[in-house]
Amino acid sequence: MALAIPAERWLLGIVVMLLPLRELSPVLRSVLSPGVILSAPLLVVAVSRLGRYKYGWMLGITYLAVLVTAPLLWITPGGREIQWGYGWLAILTLFVSFVHLVVLLWARDRIGTRLTLALYAIGMICQVILTLDHTNDNAWKFGLAVPITLLGLVIASRGRPFWSVLVLLAVAYVSILCGFRSFVAFAIVAVIGWVWNARSNLRSGWKLVGFAAVGVLAYWAGTQAALAGWLGERNRIVTEQQIEAAGSVIAGGRVESTASFALFAARPIGIGPGVLPLPSDIAVGETALVGRGVNIDGQYVNDYLFGAGVKLHSIVADLWVNYGLIGLALALLLAWITIRALVRALSDRATPIITFFLIVVVLWDLAFSPIGTNLWETILALAMLLPMSLTRNGIDESVPAPNHMSASFDESAINQHATATKVQFSVNSQPRVKLNADY
Repeated sequence: MALAIPAERWLLGIVVMLLPLRELSPVLRSVLSPGVILSAPLLVVAVSRLGRYKYGWMLGITYLAVLVTAPLLWITPGGREIQWGYGWLAILTLFVSFVHLVVLLWARDRIGTRLTLALYAIGMICQVILTLDHTNDNAWKFGLAVPITLLGLVIASRGRPFWSVLVLLAVAYVSILCGFRSFVAFAIVAVIGWVWNARSNLRSGWKLVGFAAVGVLAYWAGTQAALAGWLGERNRIVTEQQIEAAGSVIAGGRVESTASFALFAARPIGIGPGVLPLPSDIAVGETALVGRGVNIDGQYVNDYLFGAGVKLHSIVADLWVNYGLIGLALALLLAWITIRALVRALSDRATPIITFFLIVVVLWDLAFSPIGTNLWETILALAMLLPMSLTRNGIDESVPAPNHMSASFDESAINQHATATKVQFSVNSQPRVKLNADY
């Protein structure tokens, strides 16, 4: 006879799936969703559980500091015009991302990591499908790639690692067809990083060096493959143009980084949410872009980068320019948590491929993806990577980061709390924690 899952877990699962479904929200569809609205009564409980996670309270306090201090940038705009509606919407967006984070952490604890990932991914897919008429025609590149990959990896995790490798190779092939070069690199780096970690007997520090080398090698090999036309004619043309303009694919493809550094040097405190740039701000950014060979008369520069506010196509840069130095501190904390998750993953040879994929996605998004479209997948990945903190007894109560994938969905939902920790004793009679994997 099948065991019934408590109603609380059913409700939590529904909330998780509805979190990214902003198109179904009755108000503020660019930010709110039915999942966010339904989670309002749960927030007190969800936030109170932040202490179970290492860096949890630090993350919560930093979020609060950003939300409190961001409006202070409106006090000293330096003559800049403020779009109040956009400004409050930017602050609300950051608050909602915190809601996503704490609800996902609670769901991970209550229904298991894999089921949480799967339900949120399904919600992301439904959101893209519902907004196809309002988005770019390349739905794979601008919405479907990450959630479909995560859903595929969760399903594949029920079998041998070969199936997870096959999923990543399949999405890499689809990404080649859709002109999504960076996602091809995500998949390849995740696979090679997993193989390197599983086969290497080196210490985690040296593994970290090796993982960085894998990323550099993948970048070089991907560039050469694109130039040779192996990734399609369109990718070959774009790659040649970017290298000719800036000397490298990253420098030519993400020219916004040059403007970010120039603006930071000119105004380190940031500009503020909803604050329009002065002509002097635009001049600073455009001067930097000209040095990269960018046509500053184009629509991208005038309408996107310096149109309604300043958008720098990087979560780190966007957090700084909109929320000031405290926003930059939040971005650096997110990066630190991700790097710590990588070090922890490299210390366990059984770490699954999906962990490396999540880490690569977060690191790329923080550096090179716009906050408006990629914040949600970044928060999802961080919620899965955030390690559990020690209990009062010094024993970790749950999985510190995504590790093995042995437990089924039902086992994760029903037995997680009962079997999360098993303490064994080694030969020298020192207690050793054996973690039951819910990933």
